[in-house]
Amino acid sequence: MALPSSGELAPIVAWTGQHAGQAVDSNHSYATTQCDDSKTLFVSGHMFRSNLPNQQFHVYYKLDGNAPVSTPSTFTTSPDGTGDFAFSVEGMASGTHALAVEINHVTDNLTYFMDASTASGGKGIPFTCP
Repeated sequence: MALPSSGELAPIVAWTGQHAGQAVDSNHSYATTQCDDSKTLFVSGHMFRSNLPNQQFHVYYKLDGNAPVSTPSTFTTSPDGTGDFAFSVEGMASGTHALAVEINHVTDNLTYFMDASTASGGKGIPFTCP
């Protein structure tokens, strides 16, 4: 299998649409996308020092502006509010796409964090599958 052909990175930010007082160090929080020649999209991310220690989160994505899709990726933040996530999406079509990453707080099932592009009204992190 060849190395991923495209990789993009975007900051993770607190979503202002949910005013729950959540915060994160966006200078050190990110999500990445990479698609390989097997048409598999690999997504990973790092949320650094949120103000929500020891909390459980569930990751969703939206592909090309479509409805949210639940992933099997959940994580619990450390005592300093840091956590990591990863998931993959198989069967991607060739071409340019956009992936929105949404991180929901499990306790109230509300989106607290997302990639900066989506938070600014975009469709998400751009990437290309061969």
